[in-house]
Amino acid sequence: ESLEQMTKPCACEAVDVAAKSVLSPDCLKQLVALLEIDGDDMESHWASSVRRKVLAVLANACAAVSSEDLADILSSGEHLTARSFLALLVTSLTDAAKRPHDAYHAVRCLQSLLICK
Repeated sequence: ESLEQMTKPCACEAVDVAAKSVLSPDCLKQLVALLEIDGDDMESHWASSVRRKVLAVLANACAAVSSEDLADILSSGEHLTARSFLALLVTSLTDAAKRPHDAYHAVRCLQSLLICK
C-alpha cells in the first residue's frame, strides 16, 4: 500500500524518484514475480489483493515517469517487455468481468508501454 501511495501521479519530484525506484531492475523483477504466481494460488483473497496492488504500483510508476525515462527503462531491461508480462496484462483484460480492478490497472500499464514505444 505504501508503494501504491508513493507512486500515485502528482506534480512532485518525490513521485518521480519513487517511480524510478519501483521500475529499477531489482524491484521490478520482484514485482513481476508476484504477478506470475500460479492462477490457483491467486484465488485467495490475500493473493488477489496483492496482485491488484502490484498492478496499481506498476501502472502508477509507468504513468509517473516521463515517456523518455520509461523508454530508457524499457530498452535497458526485459521485465516490462517480456512476453510473459505482456501476456499477463492481456489475460487481466480477458478476466475483466471477474477482476475489473486488475483489468483497469493492466490497461494503464499497457497504455504507458504503448505510448512510449
